[in-house]
Formats: sequence, structure tokens, C-alpha cells
Amino acid sequence: HYGNVWFYDRSAATVEDIRNYVLSVEAKTGEKVKMVMIDYFERVQCDVSEDTAASKKVASQIQDMVNDLDVAAITLTQPNKFALGGGPDTELTSYTSIKGSSFLYQSFRGIISLSRPFYTPATKDIDKYLTVNILKNDLGNLDRFDFGWDGKRGEIFTLEDHERDELKELLKLKNASKEDKSGWE
Repeated sequence: HYGNVWFYDRSAATVEDIRNYVLSVEAKTGEKVKMVMIDYFERVQCDVSEDTAASKKVASQIQDMVNDLDVAAITLTQPNKFALGGGPDTELTSYTSIKGSSFLYQSFRGIISLSRPFYTPATKDIDKYLTVNILKNDLGNLDRFDFGWDGKRGEIFTLEDHERDELKELLKLKNASKEDKSGWE
């Protein structure tokens, strides 16, 4: 149903399992796999039981797979437990906000965070924006981009000038309400 997209549907996969699956897809289709998406990093298994050591090993193995198979890899990760202290609408602006940041930073070529500034029950009516922050980019600049978001349709779109102005005003109100602790209304 997805054309040239293949899904590895086993839980508790190791990087070696993923590598073998990529090779089997290439053998079956006769085409080169160009990208692997891992959803999500902490679900990848390895033979090390301590969490930090296991994550470090998995990150290294993913980097080796990328190099050996000449594929791009997108790996979804979670923020660390302190990063979202402000709530689910908190914008991540530093790579130190992700779990295992020190060794992931070393292994990953780029790190991108996505956030929705009004992703709360109190602001659900204006939850129509998405922010992309480039937290690490070995090949270019760090940056920030704001987009429109339509969750019902699953669409991300470029903001018009008036929508960008509206977002700036809403963010000012949000920040002001946090400063005076009045809450967002």
C-alpha cells in the first residue's frame, strides 16, 4: 500500500536484525534502500543490560549500519525527564534535552526537535502550529522554523505572513501568562 516503503514489524529488534532486514529487502526488490526510520531509539535491543551502556552501544551500531549500508537513518528519541518540566508544549532548543544526549550527539549527524507550542488541553483550540529546531547539523547551520499544523489531516504547511504574525502574538501571550503565573486562558 505504500509503494517503496517496507515495514519491519517485529518488536525487540536489534540493530543486526534491522541490518539483515534492509539487506533482505534489497535482495528481494533489487533496489537500494536509501533510508531507515527507527521508531524509536529505546526500543532497539542489545545484549547490554545497563541502560546508558546499552544506548551507547545501540547508537554506535546504528552509526556503523549507516556507514556500512550507505543508508540515511532517522531515529526517533524521547526528551529526558527534565526537558518537559514546563509541560507537553515545551519547545526543545538544545540537544541536551534528549535522553542519552552525550553519546547520541556524538553518533548523530543531525538532531531535529519538533514541538507544538499550544499542545495542551487548555490551548487545544489554537494547536495549529509546529516548530522545528535544528539542534545539531554537521553539514550546515543551526536554525528554527515555524509551520502550520493540521492534526486532523496530518499536514504541515508553510505559514502565510498573517499566520506568522498571529503565532508571534499568541507566543507573547503564552510567555506573559507563564511569567505572571496566571495560566493560559
